[in-house]
Amino acid sequence: MLEAIQSHYAHSPANIDLVIPVPLHRDRLRQRGFNQANEIAKPICKALGLPLAFNLCERRFDNPPQQQSGLAARHQNLRGAFVVHKDVKGKYIAIVDDVVTTGATANAVAKSLLDAGAARCDIWCFSRTPRKQ
Repeated sequence: MLEAIQSHYAHSPANIDLVIPVPLHRDRLRQRGFNQANEIAKPICKALGLPLAFNLCERRFDNPPQQQSGLAARHQNLRGAFVVHKDVKGKYIAIVDDVVTTGATANAVAKSLLDAGAARCDIWCFSRTPRKQ
């Protein structure tokens, strides 16, 4: 993943200000014991010398798992699910997610950050589910 990120930004510097993992709801975090997106982001941030802001954004609702939901249901489930707690005005932020299926979760996080004043959000994911043909 690190190589893919470096390759992507090889011809145009990223100027990333912050990296945030997609937040888990506190109940899900307590149940699981870790945030997989945070665990993916830690070594990437260390290697790239970027700050990891794991508490910048919070998931307000403990939405049901979305594996079986369609795109419209996923977007509806995530409406207003994320809140930003710190100043992000003008910041260029990379959002780390483990798996992107439809992009609904990562896009909901990005929307909350952009609505709070972030200048740009990129999404870095470990795995991307292929689109249905």
